[in-house]
This record gives sequence, C-alpha cells and structure tokens, in this order.
Amino acid sequence: MPRPHGPTTAALDRPRSSLLRQLYHWWIRVYTDDPVRRALNRGFAMCIGGLLVGLLASLLVYFVRGTTIREVGTWSAAAPLLVCGWWLNRRGTAHGAILITGLCITMITFLIPTSAYTSVDYILFVAPRAGLVGSALQLLAVAIRLLAGGISIQHISTFLGFWAIDLASLTIPLIVGAALLVRTLRAAEAANTRLAQLKATLEQQVAERTAALSMAHAAIVCRDVARVREVSAITHDVYNGLQYIQHTVDDLIQALRQAGLSTGWLKPHIQHFSMSMGALHALAGNMRDAVLLRHRALNLAPQATDLLALVDQAVQQVDSGFRADACQLLLRLDHSLPWVWCDRERIARVLMNVLGNALKYTSERYRGRPGGQISITLVCVAGKVCCRIRDNGIGIDPARLPELGQPFRRLSDGPDAPDGMGLGLSLCWEIMHASGGTLMLESAGHGCGTTVTLGLPIAMEDDGVLIAHLSKDDDANTPGH
Repeated sequence: MPRPHGPTTAALDRPRSSLLRQLYHWWIRVYTDDPVRRALNRGFAMCIGGLLVGLLASLLVYFVRGTTIREVGTWSAAAPLLVCGWWLNRRGTAHGAILITGLCITMITFLIPTSAYTSVDYILFVAPRAGLVGSALQLLAVAIRLLAGGISIQHISTFLGFWAIDLASLTIPLIVGAALLVRTLRAAEAANTRLAQLKATLEQQVAERTAALSMAHAAIVCRDVARVREVSAITHDVYNGLQYIQHTVDDLIQALRQAGLSTGWLKPHIQHFSMSMGALHALAGNMRDAVLLRHRALNLAPQATDLLALVDQAVQQVDSGFRADACQLLLRLDHSLPWVWCDRERIARVLMNVLGNALKYTSERYRGRPGGQISITLVCVAGKVCCRIRDNGIGIDPARLPELGQPFRRLSDGPDAPDGMGLGLSLCWEIMHASGGTLMLESAGHGCGTTVTLGLPIAMEDDGVLIAHLSKDDDANTPGH
C-alpha cells in the first residue's frame, strides 16, 4: 500500500506537544536556589493546576444543574485566590501553600464538610510536621461548624474521634514520606555542596601545581639554554685551538720547504697528524651535537647529497688507519644510485663513527688474529638508499643489541677494551632518526662480526622526480657544484 503524501499525524502533533511541554515547564517554574524548596514548590504548582481544573469542572456542573448564584459565586471567588497562591509559590516561598491550605480548610469546613482530608495534602508542602497543625485546625473548624448547627457535644465528640482516627491514618504516612523526601533532598544538596567545594579545592591545587610546573619548566629551559651556550662556547674554543695548531704545523712545513729542506720524511707523520686533527674535530662536533640533541635544539640542514661521494670521502680519511691495522677494505658501490636527502656534514660524521667502530673492533689487537676485513655496500631498498658496513670483528651478543645506542653505554669495559665514552653510536642513532633515516645493528654473536645498515630517504625534486647520481662529466650541473 503506497504511503500517503503530505505531513503525517505525528508531524502535525509535534508542534502542539512541544507547545504543551513549554506551557507545563512554564507553569511549574520556581525561582529559588534552594533545591528542596524548588522540588516542593514544583509539586505544589502541579497540585494548584489540578485544583484549577477541578474548579472549572465544578463550575460547569453547577451551570448545567442550575445551582444558585451564591454557590457559583463562592466557587468562582476561589479561582483568583488559587492564582495568587500559584504566583506566591512561583516566587520560591511557602506563602502560596499557606494561603491555599487556609482556603481549602475554609471551603471544606463550610461548603463540603464531607471531604475534609484534602487540605492535609497541601499543608505538607509548607513543612511535613505542619500537616499535624493543619489537621488540628481542620478538626477545630468542623467542631465549630457542628456546634453552630445545634449538634450535641456527645455526637460531635464521637464524630470527631472517628474523623481524627481516619485523618491520622492518612496524615502520618504523608508526614513520614514528606520527611524522608526532604531529608533525601537535603542530603543530596549537602553532597553537591561538598562536591563543589572539593572541585574548587582541586582546581586551586591544579592551578598551583600547574604554575609550579611552569616555573620549573622555565627554569629547566633556562638551564638548558645556558648549557647549550656553554658547550657551544667550549666547542668554539676547541675549534679555534685546533685551527691554531693546524695553521702552526702548516706554517712550519712551509718554512722548511722555503729553507730548502726535504719534507718527504714528514709525509707519514703529516698523515697521522691530519687523522688526529680530524678525530679531534669529530669529537668536538659530537659533543656539541650530543648536547643539542639532548635538549632538542639541533637544527639539521638537509639537502640533496651524493652518498657515494660521502662514502668515498670517509674511506679516504680512514684509509691510513686500515693500512696501519692491516685490515682489508672492500667496496661494493652502485654508481647509479639516486641521491639522498640529509645533512651532509652530520651524515659524514655518522659514516666516520661507524667506520671507526668497525676498524676498532676488527683490528688484530682486539680480534686476536690477523685477517680483519670490512666491506661497504651501497644498495637501494624500499625507497631508501642503504649503506651496509659489515666486518668480521669480535661481534656482539644478540641479547645485548637493544642496549646499544644508549648514551655512555658500552658493552666492554675491561682493561683491554677500546678507548671511548659510548657516545658515538648514540649520536648516530639520534642523527639518523632526525634525518628521517634508520640505523640497524645485526650480529650472530661473539666472533661472528657485526653489520651496521644506514638507511636514508631518497632526494626528490619538487615535481616528484628522483635526483639521480650523475656521471663525472655532468658534475658541473649537479646540485651543490
């Protein structure tokens, strides 16, 4: 069966129900901060609404039955008093409940004395124990009415006795229920007050702790900045001292040549001196970078870099050390690899650190036998250019591989252990991570050698094209030339 077009009945009734809901909330609205009084007055507002509806229904019945104008006028006069009581109740006081309770006692006593229990319900909205007072006033008003009608005291006593019993059986449960309601509401109010106090105290403590943490953080930042400046100043002084030594040696060699003296016999000593100076430069740079990395203040300068050229440069710098320790160096380089995106100076330092460690632990002195061999392989794997440096040195226990890379952490601290502070590999980890690259260590155990794999992201142009390695004939057009 097709569904009818146009708005449904529920859609038509929705605005009407919403209007009735708004009218209901407006009618029971009470302006007070006391939650107990607000709950009592809202309930009393609903009772007043019921009284007004009953009053209108009674007036309609009186008109249909032809009741005298005096009775209709009496009932009609109660309507403004009910509205006045509702207005007083809306103000958040008990005056409205007192007014309407008195009105009900008067009407029930002198107009319809057979229904003498209703006023008790309304006096309970003033206070639970006030129900007893209302009951006593009601009984007194009925007794006066009966005496005025000529009823004997004996009959009045009998009637009021049974009436009091019935009234008490109704009043006492209402008083107990109202008292429990008020007690529950008061307990809830007290709990909310305590909760608000605890919240305010907690917020104050959080604000104080936050301020203290901010001050401590500011102090730490100031201390870190001062430490970075201090280390930078020390490094700068070390660099200046090394430069002075280098210039002094250069001037000495130049003076010997100008004097006509042969300097050929100084060549091996000059090479060792250059290596030592390079090591000192690297050590000063490592110290400075370690402090900057520790305080997250190291600023890299990445650029498209020829990793093959960096490897060639590093090999030339350590070549004399390999010859001195009788270690064989094997190169497996792919000259068609793309360029990488990294900080050229610091990646060169990483290569020097890794090659230095490989030479240190592969030499005959620490390996215990000749035949040390180190191989360098460049390959492209999973979007990275990887440099694998493998040696057949003393190796590492696989269970202790996770310990490597921690600052000042060394796996061999004996008297025969190589010199070092355990800072180089940690610095390499940090620089590779900051460059978006990777550093992996592999070893099958003692005596099985170690493999270090450095992975760097491939350099891309703005249009997404790889920056490829060019031949020597095109070096003039390569980045950085």
